[in-house]
Amino acid sequence: MKKNALILIVFCCLYATNNNAQVNTNRPVNNNITDENAFIDASTNFNDANSLGKGLIFPRTNLTTWQFKTDALDGINFPTAFDGMIVYNTATGSTLAGQGIVTIVTPGFYYFSNPSGSDSITTGTWQRISSGSALLSGASTPSNLLGSNGDFYINTTTNTIYGPKTAGSWPAGNSLVGATGPQGATGATGADGLSAYQIWLNAGNTGSPTQFLAAIKGDTGATGATGPQGAAGVGGVANAGSNINITGAGTVASPYIIGTSFTPENVANKVTTLANPNDITYPTTKAVSDALDTKQSTLTNPITGTGTTNFLSKFTGTGTLGNSAIFEVGGNVGIGTSSPTSKFEIANIPNTPGSSNFHIGYGANGDNYFTSGVSGIQVFRTDNAERMRLDASGNLGIGTATPGATLDVNGNFKVGQYLSFSSTQDLLKEYVNLITNVHGDVLLSSNLYNSDTSNELFVAKSHPTIKGAAIRIKGNSSDTGDIQFWTTPYGAATEDAPYSETIPTMLLKNNKNVGIGTSSPTSYLQVAGAIATSITSIASNTTLNATHSTVVCNTATAGFTVTLPAASSCTGREYTICRKDQNTTNVLSFSTPIYYPDGVTNFTTTNIPNAVFVLQSDGANWIVIK
Repeated sequence: MKKNALILIVFCCLYATNNNAQVNTNRPVNNNITDENAFIDASTNFNDANSLGKGLIFPRTNLTTWQFKTDALDGINFPTAFDGMIVYNTATGSTLAGQGIVTIVTPGFYYFSNPSGSDSITTGTWQRISSGSALLSGASTPSNLLGSNGDFYINTTTNTIYGPKTAGSWPAGNSLVGATGPQGATGATGADGLSAYQIWLNAGNTGSPTQFLAAIKGDTGATGATGPQGAAGVGGVANAGSNINITGAGTVASPYIIGTSFTPENVANKVTTLANPNDITYPTTKAVSDALDTKQSTLTNPITGTGTTNFLSKFTGTGTLGNSAIFEVGGNVGIGTSSPTSKFEIANIPNTPGSSNFHIGYGANGDNYFTSGVSGIQVFRTDNAERMRLDASGNLGIGTATPGATLDVNGNFKVGQYLSFSSTQDLLKEYVNLITNVHGDVLLSSNLYNSDTSNELFVAKSHPTIKGAAIRIKGNSSDTGDIQFWTTPYGAATEDAPYSETIPTMLLKNNKNVGIGTSSPTSYLQVAGAIATSITSIASNTTLNATHSTVVCNTATAGFTVTLPAASSCTGREYTICRKDQNTTNVLSFSTPIYYPDGVTNFTTTNIPNAVFVLQSDGANWIVIK
């Protein structure tokens, strides 16, 4: 209740005296209780009806986002650092770090407890206002952020109670489960139970106890497992003149023990019917031993022989074992070596002329195999035909048994996805092709091919941008030796469609004529269209070279000299020299005499306005040809 009174005091004191403030009152506020215990009194407001003028409405706030305004905390203003300030919280969660001790809050009235603060909120904490202590619960140890001072908390997992919470912290818990009590007194003896026979009778059956036992008897069980073998019996004395015969389908366990009273001959006779004569234990006299050895040697088809450690055995003759060529040691297998260093090693292969020394094959006729033959030749065969050969000189042949180069391929040759080599035009069509045909044509192309039956070019692959380009050297035809250059602008192309261009971009004829834009040049150079050359403007001394063609000379300001290259260094070269001004005073000079066609008359300067000269080197002099 004291806390509720404090709410009235704070809000009425701060806001009630200002008509423009955010607090409205039911009656005018009067300052008439000076020197009294209370500093604000609303109890005289009793004239209104029971529901009017009796309540105090608080502003709502969110303590999970609340931030104190601390710039005025100086020990004079707000000297308690908000200790006792009351708010109504609407949020659920934790208060912000740096705004006092972080506390878990839920909707309701809270006051800020900061008894030791004067100019700092660091040690303050928000405490919930309630009519009494709360009993909280959870499955784990309570956090100090949970609950208010005076609350209690039960850990439902360990049945431990904590509380009351004091100064913002939970004390150690106490178990709600007491110690195990002493064992109780023994109860009274119960009545005797019914016998099994009586229960059987009560179930409606009739008969004597013997009949009862017969009735509950189960079926005969399955035969049990064979027990362990019994101890050996005492040995009997056999007649030395008779055989010891073991017959039937049964077995007799080893060892077979023969007494000492047998003669060597009879001992030998006794073992003729045993499955394994080597399992016989007999007196260790030499006579008996010799007799048994003699009997062993008379077995039908005995196996004999010797071997070397780690060599696999093989039959070297009928009934005789010996070493094979296969050697195994440490998991490595060797053929031709007793010290293999890998899982499988073949060594010391002899080079026998006229035979293959190493042969891996498959098929009744050896139609798929690899062989290492005479003089180190390696041959690969499939379908009973040789496909590839590596000869002793290191030449590799594919499709030929006599390779004449490091790589000799007799047939079509395809590399990767985009490059193909073919002797037949339309068998291989890729984006990049190097192809010949039966006429001896050679085509190096981008997305083009030409067939064996036509002189036309065709698109190799459909593509949205590559229409194709090529260089073609003509073979056995009227234009043998011609070199054609084919180009086309960017655009889409369709597979096997005729090439969009019908005239080569440039043609080098077999008669040395060159055509650009024409398929039948009649001169060394024929251009079907305009020719562009360089044009240069100069106004000072300039030396001409191979980059100049038309030179426009401006002598309006001053005369200058044009230096020409030596005529002997550029026979046939042409220059067009123009004067672009009307000045007749300033002179345009040349570094060497310019001759007229008569070869005698010449000049080295000119001041003719707008004059134009076409000069050409004849290998000795520069001549005016126009």
